Order: sequence, then C-alpha cells, then structure tokens
Amino acid sequence: RLVYAGNLPFSAAWQDVKDVFAEYGEVVRVDLPRYSDGKSAGYATVLFENEADAQVAISTLHEREFQGRNMVVRLDRSA
Repeated sequence: RLVYAGNLPFSAAWQDVKDVFAEYGEVVRVDLPRYSDGKSAGYATVLFENEADAQVAISTLHEREFQGRNMVVRLDRSA
C-alpha cells in the first residue's frame, strides 16, 4: 500500500502529487520530505487505502511525465 514516487521536480507540492495518484484510488497520505533549507528531496511516499489501487498506480504512473520529469514509481522498499 505504500508507494515510492521518485524523480519528482523540486517545485512539486504534496497536493500536486496527491492529485495525480488519487486518480487511481483512495490516497490516505502523501509525505514529501524536505531538507532543512526547505528544498524538496525530490521524492514522495504515497499511502493508498488498499494494495490493488497501489498496484494500478504503479503500473500506470511508472515513467510517466509529471511536471517535466519522468517519475519512478514502485512499492516502497521500507514498507
């Protein structure tokens, strides 16, 4: 249920990420880490309500263009 989304533009906001992933299922939470200087770390984790929606998002969004960059989307390895 926890999905990693990498290669995100540094200007992306958590709501932008949620809006894209919410097209594929119920998103419970999006975490978009930032460095101490406020700059985005360039990745996010997206928690889906269920595993099936997470798998659909992964298969659909991996390598899809998002704000000028191709996302890397997979199951989060720490989950």
